[in-house]
Order: sequence, then structure tokens, then C-alpha cells
Amino acid sequence: VQFVAVLCTFFLLRDLEATTAEFGDMTLDTNDKKVSLRLSMSKNDPRALGCERSWGCICWDEVDAGSCPFHAALTLRDVLRDKFGDAITAEGFPLFPSDDGGFIKDNDMLTLIEDLAQRLDEPLFTKTGQRRYGKHSWRATGAVHLSEIGLDTAKGQLIGRWMCAVVLRYVRNAPIA
Repeated sequence: VQFVAVLCTFFLLRDLEATTAEFGDMTLDTNDKKVSLRLSMSKNDPRALGCERSWGCICWDEVDAGSCPFHAALTLRDVLRDKFGDAITAEGFPLFPSDDGGFIKDNDMLTLIEDLAQRLDEPLFTKTGQRRYGKHSWRATGAVHLSEIGLDTAKGQLIGRWMCAVVLRYVRNAPIA
């Protein structure tokens, strides 16, 4: 679960991108400690795979797969290999599969996000009864996180493949340090 969260937030994935991502869309370079994902350039075509984004290892003193995109991807690969064997290398195998090795549904992704929020004692609804989490939760969370760790907003916009300034809406509440 945490590996899904780390990869989705660092790569600023839409829920549809996460649910349709294939294992073959991910490349791991263990020599350079880098993970790359082929991604769409438009939310209207989630499998277009119009660009590639990469993250290197961001661990400091010790390996932390719970906060480093490279080590999260490496651990995800190992977990999937242990569970599904060589099937993960078959064309079309999901990057974030269901327990039976199929693609998860977008509602399952929202359930995962809400489960994580509950584990962190975060409310699922606002004071006015609106859902706090939705299909862009990974993107919003990732944009805030990247802003908080000092990534320039313009670079966040490029990582997120935003063609407009919507990223500013996400990072507006990030603390200014």
C-alpha cells in the first residue's frame, strides 16, 4: 500500500493513470538508482504514454522505501515478483494489480486513499459534508509534498504534466519555508 502511495504522489498520478498503469511502463535502473514511468500527457487519454518522468533515490542515511520513489518502485517490483512470478513481465500486467493480478477499478483507488486517510485519523468529509478525497488526491498530495520539500512549483508543474497553473491551487496551502 505505501509503495502505491509513494509512487502515485511523486509521479503526480491521476487515479485513472494509476489504475491503468502497466508494469512495463516502469523502468528501474539499479546502477543509477533511478525509476522512470511512461505517462500520458493528457487526462483525456490516460494510456497515450506521451512522456517519461524519472526520480532518483532520495534516501539520506538509510534506505527508506516508504518515502523514496526509487526504493518504493524497487520494493514494489520485488513484492510483485514474489506474488506473481514471471507474470509481471507479460505485456499488459498492471503496475498496481488487484490480489488476483488484474487491474484495479478507480473506485478501489479511492477506497485505498480513504483507507490511508482513516489510518492517519484524517476525516473523510469536510464540515459541510463534502468528501475530502477524490480522483486527484494523489496529484494534490504530491504537489503539496513536493512543494514542502523545496521543489520549485514550475518543476512540479512539469512533473505533473499541467499545461496551466492549476498546480498553484494545490500548493497554495503548503507552508512557505
